[in-house]
Amino acid sequence: MEKVQTKNSEEELTVVTLVIVFNEKYRIANVLDSLIKSSHKTRIIVCDNASTDGVEQYLHKHYPQVQYIRSEENIGTAAYNLALPFINEEFILTLATDMEIKKDTISELFKYFKVDTGVVGMRYETKEGSPMVSACWFSRSFYSSQRYSNELKEALEVNHVGNSIMRTTIAKKFGYIFCPDYFMYNEDMDLGLRVRLIGFKTLSVPISIYHQEATTTKKVLSKQKLVYFAERNALVTFLKICEAKNVFFWIPYVFGMRIVMIVSDVLRLKFYNIKGRIDAIVYVITHMNEIKNRRMILQQMRTKADSFVFKLANEGMFLKKLVSV
Repeated sequence: MEKVQTKNSEEELTVVTLVIVFNEKYRIANVLDSLIKSSHKTRIIVCDNASTDGVEQYLHKHYPQVQYIRSEENIGTAAYNLALPFINEEFILTLATDMEIKKDTISELFKYFKVDTGVVGMRYETKEGSPMVSACWFSRSFYSSQRYSNELKEALEVNHVGNSIMRTTIAKKFGYIFCPDYFMYNEDMDLGLRVRLIGFKTLSVPISIYHQEATTTKKVLSKQKLVYFAERNALVTFLKICEAKNVFFWIPYVFGMRIVMIVSDVLRLKFYNIKGRIDAIVYVITHMNEIKNRRMILQQMRTKADSFVFKLANEGMFLKKLVSV
């Protein structure tokens, strides 16, 4: 396998790890301890979403070597972006407080980088070895179907990635890691498609990290809000990324599938889903100027046609999964 391009092949690749936190002081030690024990050394920056549980004082006392950056409000996954001006390392690893890496995780991830690889995502599992959702089948409807870690037995090109390691030059080119408009959900789809838009491949590889069940999100946000973020961000990504001819070609399918999902929600009496989906569509209609401006910036960066960006879209797999639900 071709090695990743470096400044000096004899030097160890430099990595900074960003850990996002929101009122989770009680479990941040696990991820930090695993990073400190890593065989491939990494600088650590904790990006705090305005926590009120004393995490800053806890870090100063127990992890003085960790850099701390605080947002004055909860801005979701955009908190990772706060660290970008302070990063000089070649690669950025993004993690959360509910994750732990293994000793050789970072070193193993680098084995999958080639000169045309931009982002490498990992698969999730519990400490007991149970599989977890780790990737998705991507659809041009901008919905996707889940794939579990036990299905990921080899490196696969994917259209979007979750927690991953990426080239710093890519983040610097965009000026952000995750879109500051998204808050949460489908920001990984947006990242993966942006990376492919400028000509880099995005991979999901069979390197496992431990992942606990997310709890804070469920405590803070309603089911309706979660559906809203997922739908809104997927629609905005569609309108930003696609070539103009494909926006017009695919828009009946993209919005038609939203109607199908709303009808399904009516039949299943999931009214919170209906409200979330409708609110997302209203957002897109009322914020078209902002979306247009984001689109213009991204399209000027484009080096690859949609045939490359979306070549992994699998409508058959998505529709099969949809019918089986």
